[in-house]
Amino acid sequence: MSAAQPSLPGHRLAVAALLITSAAVGLGGCPGGDSSSGVTAAAGMGGQGASAAGFAGATGATGTGAGGAGGDSSVPPWDPVWHLTEPKQWPIVGPDGQPDCGPGCRIALNVPVTNPSYYGHTYATTMLGSETTRGISVAALGSLETRVLEMDLGAAKGPLQPYLSGDFISYLYLDDKRNDVMVMNWRTGETKLAYSHQRQDWDSVSLTALNSRYVFWNLLTRGIMSRNLETGEVKVLVPGSPSCIGLCATEQGLLCGGSRNIFIDHDTGEQEVLDYDGALQLLAFCSPDKKQFVWIDYRDPPGRDSTYDFYRNGGEVYMMDLETRTTRRLTFDSPGSPKAKDFAAIGGNLAVWNEPPPTGTQNPDTFQGVAAACSALATLDLTTGERCHLISDTPRVVGYKSVHGRHVYGGWFDRATAKTRLVDIDLDDPNLQWQCEMTPLQ
Repeated sequence: MSAAQPSLPGHRLAVAALLITSAAVGLGGCPGGDSSSGVTAAAGMGGQGASAAGFAGATGATGTGAGGAGGDSSVPPWDPVWHLTEPKQWPIVGPDGQPDCGPGCRIALNVPVTNPSYYGHTYATTMLGSETTRGISVAALGSLETRVLEMDLGAAKGPLQPYLSGDFISYLYLDDKRNDVMVMNWRTGETKLAYSHQRQDWDSVSLTALNSRYVFWNLLTRGIMSRNLETGEVKVLVPGSPSCIGLCATEQGLLCGGSRNIFIDHDTGEQEVLDYDGALQLLAFCSPDKKQFVWIDYRDPPGRDSTYDFYRNGGEVYMMDLETRTTRRLTFDSPGSPKAKDFAAIGGNLAVWNEPPPTGTQNPDTFQGVAAACSALATLDLTTGERCHLISDTPRVVGYKSVHGRHVYGGWFDRATAKTRLVDIDLDDPNLQWQCEMTPLQ
């Protein structure tokens, strides 16, 4: 299933080593990179990485056929070859002058982030990135340096929604006239136009994702679309307007999270509904290695009447092993003491989410109330059942998160500058104050 990967000379290994300097420091067993690029891609809904570092091309599929596009004028020619060029000398922003985000916290990207809070950053097992005030920026996990991918954004409007996949990154270019889906080799700067849509008021492109064979996006009036990175074929993978809030690309297909979780075969478009019994499922996100995903599920009483648009009651954290398709309930507050939960994330043997602090309203009955109440960071060790919540008010990381070993990455609002930063929380920092208890394991 994997595409052929370019064979790069020694300069690529050198730049990989430079980029990943200090990446593993203090990461508590975070998985290492792959053997070909110095980075291992991973998945995470809402623009997070996919696996396999290289796309097809150096060994050379030919042709630029639009395939299933049916003569669609939005389909540009496609060159499947990613050419062997020197690494791009991107501007580097160091750690000097960054704000203090509190105990156990450091700034993970040295440029303020501008992606919407519901979308968040893009991450892989050794790399992360985000839309920032200077375009798209990337860094190795644990690194003190941030690389800025300079782009001529011109009149661009709307979120870029970047998605990391090994050496590659997909993103959107949106302006008043067109919506473009772009793919870039972020090491060399080589960029290709995957799709171009003439913008209309009632139509737009949103979300991108990548694996080693396809780039994906969602077009409101057509559905989830894909382009084969080897053949250039463009097709509508899932017709209509699927309610995907985020996409997670694995090497077998695409995970779509909305009000229920759906897995889409990237070759056939066949859809598999994952462990859905009619109750609301929200905020599904993948682990960095794409082996797990986690979400907030309302199947347990009193949550079954909860609705996407307004009403909420209870909600428990669930996870699925993507390799075995087995589901596991992680929290057990309902039905006795229902507690709101928001924005779960998972990595290996650790799940995290936001919940109300002990002194707050524990079970707000609207989605706005849940968002306002869930300010405390909570963790669960999946091997021991130890469940903890952060009792100190800072650092306050709410919204979209990713888990890497014993580190949690997420957005932190710097009140002094009124800007949002992507930060790294070391859960084992002795200055953090936790309250913990042992809970059931399923």
